[in-house]
Amino acid sequence: PLLTRALLARGDGEAAIGRVYAVNTLGSIIGAVVASLILLPLLGLKGLAVAAGIIDIGVGMVLLRATSAGSRAMRGAAVALVTVVVIGVVTPLDRTVLVSGVFRGASLDVARSVTLPFYADGRTATVSLSESPDGFRVLATNGKADASLTAFARQACTDSTVRRRIEGDQVTQLLLGMIPMAYHPQGGRAAVIGLGSGVTSHILLASPALRKVVTVEIEPQMLAAAQFFRPANRRTFDAARSTIVLEDAKAYFAASNRRWDLIVSEPSNPWVSGVSGLFTVEFYRRIRGQLAPGGVFAQWLQTYELDDDLVLSVLAAAHEVFPDYRVHQVGAGDLVLVASAEGPLPDPDWPSVLSLPALDRDLCHYVPLTPGVLDATLLADRRLLAPAVALVGQPNSDFYPTLDLQAERRRFERRAAVGMMSLGDDWLNAVHALTRTPIAPREAEQLTMLGMRRESAQWRRTWQRRDAALPADAPGFFNDLRYEALSWDAVLAHDTPPADWRPWLAQFQRVVQTREGGTAGWVDTTLATDAMGFAVRHAAPPEVLAVLTFRRAVQSWDDVGVLRAAGRLIAPGVRTLEWIGGDELHDGAVVAALRLGDPAEVAAWNRRTVPMAQRPPGDFRSRLLAGWIRAAGSDARSATVPTVPAGSP
Repeated sequence: PLLTRALLARGDGEAAIGRVYAVNTLGSIIGAVVASLILLPLLGLKGLAVAAGIIDIGVGMVLLRATSAGSRAMRGAAVALVTVVVIGVVTPLDRTVLVSGVFRGASLDVARSVTLPFYADGRTATVSLSESPDGFRVLATNGKADASLTAFARQACTDSTVRRRIEGDQVTQLLLGMIPMAYHPQGGRAAVIGLGSGVTSHILLASPALRKVVTVEIEPQMLAAAQFFRPANRRTFDAARSTIVLEDAKAYFAASNRRWDLIVSEPSNPWVSGVSGLFTVEFYRRIRGQLAPGGVFAQWLQTYELDDDLVLSVLAAAHEVFPDYRVHQVGAGDLVLVASAEGPLPDPDWPSVLSLPALDRDLCHYVPLTPGVLDATLLADRRLLAPAVALVGQPNSDFYPTLDLQAERRRFERRAAVGMMSLGDDWLNAVHALTRTPIAPREAEQLTMLGMRRESAQWRRTWQRRDAALPADAPGFFNDLRYEALSWDAVLAHDTPPADWRPWLAQFQRVVQTREGGTAGWVDTTLATDAMGFAVRHAAPPEVLAVLTFRRAVQSWDDVGVLRAAGRLIAPGVRTLEWIGGDELHDGAVVAALRLGDPAEVAAWNRRTVPMAQRPPGDFRSRLLAGWIRAAGSDARSATVPTVPAGSP
C-alpha cells in the first residue's frame, strides 16, 4: 500500500497498482522457493531468519535513498542493520528447546536433559533425533515425535539376552509390517508411504517372497536421521530389494502405473498440515486402483488426539472404497486398517510370518509372539462396522475434509477415541456377541506387548488368583486385584448378609470383570454359582438376584435370560440405576434383542433402556449399537415392502 501510494502521488496512474501487486506476487513466489529449497537447507533456521532481516532492511535502505531525508534516514537504517546482525550472531537458538514439542505438553526441563545426535532444517520440516541418558532415541519432525526406539532394541542379541515385552512405538513399527504380510504371505511388490524409523520397511523385507519394497518419503533429511536407528532398520538401507524414493506420496502414486501386492501407509498424525489427505475417499480410490488382484492395503491411524466420530469418518471413507477391511489394535492408542483390493480378506496366516528366519532374529529381544496374541489385536471388521458407518453421512474426503478441519481442535482438547479402543476389552463384549465369535479364556503368564487391550485383560485374569509370586514386571495394581479376589472369598465365607447389597454387587462385578475380561461367550460358572448361592441363602432383595442373573446371561449369551432379567430390573417401582449401571443394562438388553432377531423387540428394548444410558451419544459403542438398531429396523421394513418391478405405476 505504501508503494502504491508513492507511485500514485508521483503521477504513475492506476497502472501502478497492477505493477506493484504483480511484482509482490512474483517476489512471494521466488522468496518461498529460494528460502525453502536453497537458503533453509544451506543456512539453517537461524541463518535464514538473519538473512531475511538483512534483505528486508536492505530493501528499505535502497528506498530511503530516494527520499529527501535519505542521508539522515540511512544512518538510522544502518544502525538497524547492524543491530539485526549482532542479535543474530550473539543470540543462541537452543535446538533442544526448538524441537522439544512443548505444544504437546512436554517439559523444557525434560528437553534440556536430552542430546541431539542429529538436527537438520529440511526442505519440508525440521528433522531432529534426540537421545535421553538411557539411550532412548526419538525421531521428530518440527518437534512432533514420529518414531522412537530403545537402546535395548538396537543391541545385538546374545545367549544372555533377557527377553522383554514390546513397548512404545516399537509395537506399531513391528506390527505395521507383520499384519499386512500375514494377510498376503504370497509376497510380490510392496510400497511403504513414509519412512519414519525405517523399521516397518525392514520388517517387510524379512519376507523373501517380497521381490521389491519401495519406501516413499517426502523429506530427504529423514533418511539421514533414520540411520541412527541401525541395526533395527538395516534392511531398509542395505537390502538390494529395497528402494527409497524422495517424493510426495500422492504425487508418486498419481504418476505411477505400477501394481502393488502390498501398500502400507504410515503417515504422521492427521492434525499435522497436509497429512489428513492420506485418509480420504479420493486417496483410497487411487490406492485401490494401484493394488494388484488380491492386493492388500494397510494404514496406521491414531486414536489419541482424535475422537470416535473422526475415526468413524475415516472408516466411512475406507468403507466406501474397499470391499472388505478389518481394524487391528497395534499400540496403546494405535490402529491399523487392513483392506482388500477385491473380495473378502483372507484369514491372516500368522504362522507363516512368525516362522520367517529373518523376523525371528529381529524379535530375539522380545517375549515370543504367538498366533493367539496376534489374533487378539483384531478389534472389528467390515460386517460389524457397516451399520455404524452408515450413520456417518459424509465420509472424510478432499471435498469434505472433516478430518483436516477438526483434528487440530481434537488435539487441543486432548480428546481420544476411547469407545473404539474399548472394543478390545469391554466386559460386555458387544463386538463378539453381535458377530457370534466366542473367545475362550487363555493363560497369559507373560505380557508380550504393552497396551494391547485384550491380551492385558487375559494377563490380569491369569494372575488374579494365582498363588505364585507376581512376575517382576507386573504393575502395582495387580496386588489390588488379588486383594479384591481374596476379600470376595472372605465375604462369601461369612454367615451374615451384607448391611447393604449394592456395594456387595459392585465388589462382585469388579472381581468378575477381571476374571472374565478378554473373553466372550464364556462364564466362570463357579464364581457365578457361589455368588447366587450366597444371595439366595441370605434372602437378598429380588433386584440383587435379577442383576446376578442378568450379568451371567449377558456373558454366556443366554439372550432370552438377559431380557427376562432386564424386565425385572425395569419393572415399576424398581430403582434401576441404584442396582446396575445404565450403559450395562442398555447394552446387554439391546445386544440380546439384536441377537434374537426381532426388530420390534430391538426397538422396544432400546426405547425402554436408552434413557438410562450414561455414555455420550458420540461414543463409538453408542454409535455402533445405534447403527445396528437402525439396520434391524431397515431390514424389517424392506422385508415387508414388496418390490415394485421397473416401469410399474
